[in-house]
Amino acid sequence: MSVAYYAWAAEVLDVGWNVHLLTTWLFLSVTAIPATALAVWWATRRADVLPGALLGGAVIPAGEIWTGAQPYLVRRPVQAAVDIVVALVLVLGLPRHGRTRLWALVLTVPLTWGLWLSGLLDQVP
Repeated sequence: MSVAYYAWAAEVLDVGWNVHLLTTWLFLSVTAIPATALAVWWATRRADVLPGALLGGAVIPAGEIWTGAQPYLVRRPVQAAVDIVVALVLVLGLPRHGRTRLWALVLTVPLTWGLWLSGLLDQVP
């Protein structure tokens, strides 16, 4: 699945074919992705600030939308729509407790803006 998604990103999103990037992609798919999935799974079953912050932080890859990078919306409207749907599901759909939903919703935009202001989102392809 990871190779297929990389192929899709390379062709559709025009990331390009790169052996180093593919190696990094595969490494992240066996380390960071399962860790993030475990954190999201844990956060959806708890009610407090920390689970809400974890879910809000999980939305950060959609940061180009939240920071108002309008060319992103024009260049890749389907990807932008998917990012918005995923963000809404992570923040509003998955949490079992209302307090977690509230904290995730409240913290999503500030967390993303903080990373954007620090320049880290500029490195996202």
